[in-house]
Amino acid sequence: MDRMHKFRVECETRPGESLAVTGSSAELGSWSKPGLILLQQTEHNSNIWEKEVELSTSESHQYRYCVVVVLHPTRFIVRRWETHLHPRIVRGTESDDVFGKCDGIVCVQRGWLTEEMVVQFKLRDTGLNIWKRKFAGHRFWMKLTPVDQELA
Repeated sequence: MDRMHKFRVECETRPGESLAVTGSSAELGSWSKPGLILLQQTEHNSNIWEKEVELSTSESHQYRYCVVVVLHPTRFIVRRWETHLHPRIVRGTESDDVFGKCDGIVCVQRGWLTEEMVVQFKLRDTGLNIWKRKFAGHRFWMKLTPVDQELA
């Protein structure tokens, strides 16, 4: 027997980002990126996202939310995802959640490291300037070392 379950989550997103849910069951995408289920904003520019999904009552459903950028209906870049030790569990007919917060603890990480790698450079103030004319049009190679911002 199946029943409808409403996933409802509060999450602040940036322009171009959407919210999705994935989970342990086939109905929730079996933890796979192509199986992500996109949620819809309740109103334009709202922080509330929701979607009703038909779930089997014969199995337990674990799930997590993620913030994605949709490239194509089946291609996503995962920007942030919930990383609690234990996934959320579907209980009842509606989930009313806050993204990343579970049992009062916030656990969110960037990307989906088993599927993709995104390298992001943030150059502050003036960025990178090459000011000598003799270097115009030349290629440069850089060695980059990650820096913990808290220690910098």
